[in-house]
Amino acid sequence: MSDHQSFGSEITWANRFPIYLFSFLILLWLYQETLGSMVTTWWNIGTYSHGLIIFPVSLWLIWQSKQSLIHIHPQPTLLVIIPLILVTLTWIAAYQVGLVGIQQFAFITLIQLLCISLVGTTVFKHLIFPMLFLYLSVPFGDFLIRPLMEFTADMTVFLLKVTGIPVYRNGLFFMLPTGQWSVVEACSGIRYLIASLTIAVLFSYFCYTSYLKRFVFIVAGLVIPVIANSIRAYVIVLIGHFSNMTLATGIDHLIYGWLFFGVIIAVLMWIGLKFQDPLPVVRIPSKTHDNHGSTLSDQGKQSDFIGHHKHLLAVAGSMLLVCSIGPLSAFYLKQQQHPQLDLGKIKLPESQSPWLVVHEPVPWEPHFIGQSLQLSSLYQNQSEQVQLTMIVYPNESQGHELINGQNSLFPVKDSDWHLMTESKHHAPSLPDIPIRESLIAEQTMRLIWQLNWVNGQFMIDDINIKLSALSNRLLMKRHPSIAIFISSETTEDTTVARQRLDEFLRTMSPSLFTIINQFDKLFNQPSSYASNN
Repeated sequence: MSDHQSFGSEITWANRFPIYLFSFLILLWLYQETLGSMVTTWWNIGTYSHGLIIFPVSLWLIWQSKQSLIHIHPQPTLLVIIPLILVTLTWIAAYQVGLVGIQQFAFITLIQLLCISLVGTTVFKHLIFPMLFLYLSVPFGDFLIRPLMEFTADMTVFLLKVTGIPVYRNGLFFMLPTGQWSVVEACSGIRYLIASLTIAVLFSYFCYTSYLKRFVFIVAGLVIPVIANSIRAYVIVLIGHFSNMTLATGIDHLIYGWLFFGVIIAVLMWIGLKFQDPLPVVRIPSKTHDNHGSTLSDQGKQSDFIGHHKHLLAVAGSMLLVCSIGPLSAFYLKQQQHPQLDLGKIKLPESQSPWLVVHEPVPWEPHFIGQSLQLSSLYQNQSEQVQLTMIVYPNESQGHELINGQNSLFPVKDSDWHLMTESKHHAPSLPDIPIRESLIAEQTMRLIWQLNWVNGQFMIDDINIKLSALSNRLLMKRHPSIAIFISSETTEDTTVARQRLDEFLRTMSPSLFTIINQFDKLFNQPSSYASNN
């Protein structure tokens, strides 16, 4: 990056570069598992495929800054070692409970802190945008999918009613006289939102120097695609409705969507260019001596050269040593030997009047990764059937936990099942037990109650479950995590099915508590709920 190509006693960007490169390569190697999880997500999930270009774009932006950096003297510093320790500990905590997203954010933050320590705060100020731009590489936003689906359904149904088209809605499913529609994940607009955010951030950086203009354009890049996605969904339904369901119901549905998104982004950028700021004049700092010794040309002595590089190596080594604590802790956790548990003795309850076991294939199975045991049985009471499924995680670890983004109520990815409604409440007959109620639909509808036994108690909130798991890992306690699903076919009116599930839970609860007790005894842990019931 310097116009001085000598590698003698003069301190240049060129003779620092090997240390910078080697330091960042070591960091990437140390956190290869976290980086690998990001790359896998970019490659396999279209929503986050933009992540593949974030690092190359960031490097290109850094290269574009070379003229403003060429004569600035980097000042390695250890001032950020305390934040580095805190971020490393955050990564360890997230690893303990399998919070992959938090690990990935922590990993990108480690890159920022290592950069600051190697080049100093003055240089980092010139790199702040390309460095912070790396955060867009984190696959983040799944929690927005459900609210976006709800908003899309709300807006679509509202617009249909405004235009006088009769529509009946049940959750994310709605029916028109010409056919049925449902808002699935692909309709949420999360892909448009993330793509638009990335484009808006880059556009505002290159076109504006005013922070207010940048902020306004980025907000517009977030809000407009959400509204536009609802209009897109409405137009798609209109096309399907007026074509008697012959158009916009297959792959053309997606094609129309991306064409519409392209037009929206083009219009947004066209409007944005109307307010473009003049390009800033890049002033190259003078190479003459100043009192702060801030130019590279002053560093000519051999002793200064050796001393500076020793200091840089010491800073890099110290920072990487702290960074290594995270992967070393993960390696230690993986090596921990857990006693083998005889799960083969665990069986679901037998027939318990009036519910009799039916030896038939179960009609539905949730998809939970990394579980050690999954059991399902059908029970029948006269003409009514209820399915009981139990999923067990004896020792939670990353990729083997009850709360995981890859766990799903749907048997296989991209299946025809879709979520219609979801809520949390308590079982009427057992008010101490919180449940998550979900209504899913394929060719039939299915009402599902989920109960989670975690850390010796029933809980349903995902955050509380994760915090409980973290507490257990830090305190070296061992409790099984068990997900219990009871489900039954239903119609759009779920009243009868809800009563059926409640009656089944009341009848089977003593047997379920006995099974929970068996698991807790395997871990030599008292089962507070089971013992009191």
